[in-house]
Amino acid sequence: MATEEQIIEEQNFVTDRISTQVRGIALSMIAVAWLFLTGEATQFIQAAKPLGSWLVACLLLSLLALLLDYAQYVAGYRAIAATLRGGSVEGRGYVYNYDSVAYKLRVRLFFWKQVVLIAAVAAFVYALLRAAI
Repeated sequence: MATEEQIIEEQNFVTDRISTQVRGIALSMIAVAWLFLTGEATQFIQAAKPLGSWLVACLLLSLLALLLDYAQYVAGYRAIAATLRGGSVEGRGYVYNYDSVAYKLRVRLFFWKQVVLIAAVAAFVYALLRAAI
């Protein structure tokens, strides 16, 4: 069982992570947009051409992993908020609802963001090996 202080500490941690993910995704999108808005995009596209669709797959999977990571923290925040709203059970402290959608989603997103990131790295390594051969 968790105490109120532990639940609040976890809530603070999760909200900080949500903010960090938002900043990371936003900065990434700004960097990509800047790349294509300036004249440098043509050189990037020419250099990446031999790698073909594998590099695009890596990019899209990486972005998906970031979005899944963000969604995991949002689900965690909702699970924690629901636990705090439910109040403490006398003598047991606060109890998570392990059957709630938010809690189950949090666990599943944690797993899938790692799977997607591994796929992105595999696509990148394959593209590099393919270009080197």
